[in-house]
Amino acid sequence: MILRGEKVGEIIHFARYGDVPRTGTSYDYRDEVELRGLSVYHIVDGEEDKVGWYFGFMDRPRHEGVGRVVGHGPDGEPLVRVLMLDGEMYEPEIDLDWASLVYDEPEKKKRRIAQYHEQRKQDKIDLNEFLRNTESNPPQEPVEEILYEEQ
Repeated sequence: MILRGEKVGEIIHFARYGDVPRTGTSYDYRDEVELRGLSVYHIVDGEEDKVGWYFGFMDRPRHEGVGRVVGHGPDGEPLVRVLMLDGEMYEPEIDLDWASLVYDEPEKKKRRIAQYHEQRKQDKIDLNEFLRNTESNPPQEPVEEILYEEQ
């Protein structure tokens, strides 16, 4: 696997071809594994840094966004937690009561929800900083905070 220069935690401008799953994460059908983030191409100096297999993807709908690198996929491509997609703040359709949280003790569940809130607050702060300091993006109004609300 060839890794490019993206560091985990770094915020990058990216391109994504094809649908963006509602969970905000990709599934690798070749290796049959759910990935930790969305598989994307890093846009560097206006050019997509194509990593891994990309034949057949270029004819799919193209999306641009900003995301925080959470790791790298099987082909060395960056995996991101999407912060902004096609010019709008992105919030994955997740249910914090679903999956592993459903089995958590109440106190652990509260801590995990609080961590999620803190993560989203930091994402908003970092996204605004990224947009202010990135010449490739037009000036934008600060994004509004979008947080999970307990039901």
